[in-house]
Amino acid sequence: CIPYRGYHYFGPTETLYEGDKDRIHVTAEERAWLVGEANRLLPQLALDAVTRDGHDPAEALVLIDGPLQRRHVHAASAAAQAAGIRPGHSLAAAQALLPGLHSAPVDHAAMHTLRNSIASIGYAVSEQVILREPDAVLVEIGASLRCFGGWPRIARILRTRLRTLG
Repeated sequence: CIPYRGYHYFGPTETLYEGDKDRIHVTAEERAWLVGEANRLLPQLALDAVTRDGHDPAEALVLIDGPLQRRHVHAASAAAQAAGIRPGHSLAAAQALLPGLHSAPVDHAAMHTLRNSIASIGYAVSEQVILREPDAVLVEIGASLRCFGGWPRIARILRTRLRTLG
């Protein structure tokens, strides 16, 4: 995964392939690793949607989820994380670490819509786009590299289209 200007690009694995270049495929182990990385790096998707709607990104904010009596942190802004708050903490524990902490409920419908929008952008460069719940969108670009002239051009296309989402 390559973080670049607020985006995370998941790209070619390090597996050496010596077969027919038209038959390159992702192994089950590579797919599992990529999905794991995507799930680890994209839990901020819900926070991005909230900050896009006007919340100050420098302010400590947590998104909360779960039943009313067992609210827990789903995602934490950088400022909240700097105070020691992590996803999975109870809301009470997070508020004890940082009195005055701002919180908002996770908007699952908005996250679903945003994931679908990101997936539709992925189809601009690949026929193989996978939505993995809860927070991952995987785009297989191996077969598209030659068609689009390599990774730098694909990255430009994706970056340009993703900017339209905010």
